[in-house]
Amino acid sequence: MADESVRGVIRRYLQAVRDAGLHAQQAVLSGSRACGNAGPWGDIDLVGIAPERKSPSGRRLVTRLWALRAHTAPRIETVPCGEREWETDGVRPILEIARRGGVAIRLTGPGFAASHESDMVTPRTGRP
Repeated sequence: MADESVRGVIRRYLQAVRDAGLHAQQAVLSGSRACGNAGPWGDIDLVGIAPERKSPSGRRLVTRLWALRAHTAPRIETVPCGEREWETDGVRPILEIARRGGVAIRLTGPGFAASHESDMVTPRTGRP
């Protein structure tokens, strides 16, 4: 599970996403951070699930998210995903990897603010 410094980076980035007017409903931490075997300087793989992402081909949202990460959390590798795409997509392997082994970050308060370990749960089980 992600340590407190990584959770802080995620909180800052997701708050910037919300402040930029994107309505992300969920995020999923994946990769080595979710597995607990990341090195201290490893990237932070994050799937952001938002209604604005309706089509896999929309580049404007991708560009916006990457610009936000450049200014708030350069270690984050953002994978944007629509709500329906998250539930039904069988084409993008990165989403299936996140679904199976990722750590969902619950929305708490006015923005994404997973402040405690218990705010992060596995997507399939809903348990910490």
